[in-house]
Amino acid sequence: MGLSDLKNQYPIVFIGSGISKRYLDNFPSWTELLEEYWNKVDETEDIYSFLHNQNVKDANLSRPQQDFRANIAAATHIQKLFDSAFFRGNLKVNGLTKKLAQSDRISPFKWSISNRFKKLNLKNDVDITEVDLFRKMLAKSKMIITTNYDNFIEQSYVMVSDQQPEVFVGQQGLFDEGSGWAEIYKIHGSIEYPNSIIINEDDYSNFDDKSILVTA
Repeated sequence: MGLSDLKNQYPIVFIGSGISKRYLDNFPSWTELLEEYWNKVDETEDIYSFLHNQNVKDANLSRPQQDFRANIAAATHIQKLFDSAFFRGNLKVNGLTKKLAQSDRISPFKWSISNRFKKLNLKNDVDITEVDLFRKMLAKSKMIITTNYDNFIEQSYVMVSDQQPEVFVGQQGLFDEGSGWAEIYKIHGSIEYPNSIIINEDDYSNFDDKSILVTA
């Protein structure tokens, strides 16, 4: 069944970063995002050497597990260097001051990632017919669960629907009684709340501890 075949079906949809990367200009994969930020903060080692060394440590694991563990290790390393450079005054982050970062315990790294994903533009060569079908599919969905931080799903939804979707971030609302319609669950955080973003080792550890049912 394709998108154009949906008539009276009302799906529950899971969306990962591949959708945003498919339709949006200059949208990075996870590793590409990490490389982009690595190059801002680490001048002593390139990211691929770091990832390789992490893979060697996890040689007994499957390749997907190796890549996952290496990426979150890289993100942890980047955040430590990025946040430190910000508070030393070596890095500036648009819209964030040292006072605000300290008083609200905001990670400059996560705030910067939020800024990175706020401007969304469709690719020049995107198939508009397909994008329109995708938007209509979203508007027919009972529930949308996503690991994406950006707002492409919400923006796509309102373009074809008069109804505003209800957006939940993190664990919010997952097991509450809701309307059962037009609900978006951003389980890995949202650019609207930078500290909600799940990207480093502690983030994933806390997510796993609190989200056994969600993970399953």
